[in-house]
Amino acid sequence: MLLVKDIDMEGVEWTPIEGYANTVLGNGYAIKNLNAPLFGTTNASFKGLHLQVNMSSNNRARFGALACYIKATDTATPTVDHCTVSGTVTIKNTEGVDITAKANDTDLNFGGMFGRADGVKITDTENKATINVTQMVSSSTATIRGLVGGLVGHANAFKQSNGTIVPTKYINVVNSGDINYNATTEVDKKVGARVGGISGTISGETNNNKCVFENCTNTGDITVHSTDCDVDNYCAGICPVFYGGVTN
Repeated sequence: MLLVKDIDMEGVEWTPIEGYANTVLGNGYAIKNLNAPLFGTTNASFKGLHLQVNMSSNNRARFGALACYIKATDTATPTVDHCTVSGTVTIKNTEGVDITAKANDTDLNFGGMFGRADGVKITDTENKATINVTQMVSSSTATIRGLVGGLVGHANAFKQSNGTIVPTKYINVVNSGDINYNATTEVDKKVGARVGGISGTISGETNNNKCVFENCTNTGDITVHSTDCDVDNYCAGICPVFYGGVTN
């Protein structure tokens, strides 16, 4: 996919593209007034693409302006280079049965760029968008955690079928957008948050396969407000919760 000029999506009800696996070359141009994620689940790479968004989601488990879920494969390692997102991303989860009526603990992944990223290298990229998340749970027997990041809600290393580990890497990335997380519950206080300027959480591997934060900056304000919730809330300028190996 190659952009040769800015694209204005004003008045277009966008449906996210599923399964795209090629490279998106923005050439420094912008897709403006986008009202839904550009992609759903993707293995694509992005370079020089700018999104100007005003999008909202009701009752989705993963959500981000570029894609809800980006992941490596056995043959492809996605990269994101010199991209930006600006505007507003709003997530409201209330009584969606696919999210709140669960028997097992559930993590919800929300980011300015990606809800979740597995085995992705992100370089020289910035989220400028304001992220607003409202999480209300009144029927679940599970613990619901909102993993929210300026760039990515939750990041993982990806294990290929031959055993090779592909870590997620953040290099020279910036979040300058404000993040606001608000949670309420009516069911035994089962809502928690992991909110970070770059990533809500990240899971790595040990030894030489650690996920990477290198020269990362957050200048956005982070606000976490919870009512009647006693599940632990964590927030940090870069990333509040690390699982496994992380370097730098």
